[in-house]
Amino acid sequence: MPHVLSKLAWSLCAACALAALGTSADAQCLSGWQPGGGIPGVDGTVNAIVSWDPDGAGPLPAMTVIAGTFTIAGAGLVQNIAA
Repeated sequence: MPHVLSKLAWSLCAACALAALGTSADAQCLSGWQPGGGIPGVDGTVNAIVSWDPDGAGPLPAMTVIAGTFTIAGAGLVQNIAA
């Protein structure tokens, strides 16, 4: 009788393992592409940096504008200029 019980226990374990392998893990993964945190700085060369106030003495603060040879600035895709 112990041999039959052992065989039954192994069969039950194998059935549970097969059932667990057949389940989907979709809940753990996000669907679609998720943006990353970008890079610190740019992916090329910066040739110029200037402080620019888009509305002069208005309410908007001045911003730093950089120019050079790069296509990524932080998390943004750019074409050689970024603010």
